[in-house]
Formats: sequence, structure tokens, C-alpha cells
Amino acid sequence: MASALDFGPGNSSYWSERHRDIVFGANYNAFATKFTVSQFITKFTGFSICHPVYDDTKMLKCVQYSLRSAMCSELPTATFLFLPKSENKSINAYRALVQDNPKYYTTLGFIPKTKLTHAMPNSWKGVQRNFSNHTWSMDIIAVWNKEAQ
Repeated sequence: MASALDFGPGNSSYWSERHRDIVFGANYNAFATKFTVSQFITKFTGFSICHPVYDDTKMLKCVQYSLRSAMCSELPTATFLFLPKSENKSINAYRALVQDNPKYYTTLGFIPKTKLTHAMPNSWKGVQRNFSNHTWSMDIIAVWNKEAQ
């Protein structure tokens, strides 16, 4: 997920949760589904990166969608998720889903919170901005099918 202000111009496409971003070339509603494992309106295929908004409901939706996409594709499909690292894995539904499906998920590593920084947009150069420090580390999780592993 990205916005018109922060997606990488080197990427061929991006998805936004905001319908209005289609004006800037965004794809909208990445998680559109008919809620069955085999039928999607859209699905992730190939290799994708997903750094969802830090909201448990949205992160669960992203993890569920990544899993369904990996399960239903015959093509190599892998989604690399950046999710907040939790010490108590039982408190988040998306963490439980990861733990319950080791065939499709693996944690590749994590970024300590002390190493996470905010990128300064070029348009802000010379302007003083104060950002708060991160309060969690970041897990890097691969959701993939056997063809992508």
C-alpha cells in the first residue's frame, strides 16, 4: 500500500487504499475479493512488497489476502510483508495466522526499532521536521507458495 506522495517511482505500479489516488496512477482496492479461496476480483501474483498501515484490521486483511493469493496461484507468488514485531504473538490475529500456516509463511528477519528511520522527502529539504521514534521493531515476513520458495 502506498500513496501518491510516497510510492517509489521505480516501481511499475502501486496500490492505494484511497480511491482518489487513481488520478495519480494508483490501483485501488487491492483486497477486493468474493471471499472464497479460489475466486478473486484481484490477487497478488509474482513478487510484491506490502507495508500496510499499522492497524490490526488492515494488517490482518493484508496477511489473509497474501495467503489466499499464494495458495491459489500456480505461478511463483511471494509477498514480502513489513509488519510490526510483537513480543506476544498471541495478541494479534494476523500473527496467529502466520503461526498457523508455516507452509506458506516464514520470517526472514527483522529490523530493530533503533535502526528504523523516517525518510525525508526531497520537497522537505531544509525544513525542520521532528518525527517520533519507533516504539516497535519490524518483522520481514515472506508469504509464498512452493513455486516461489
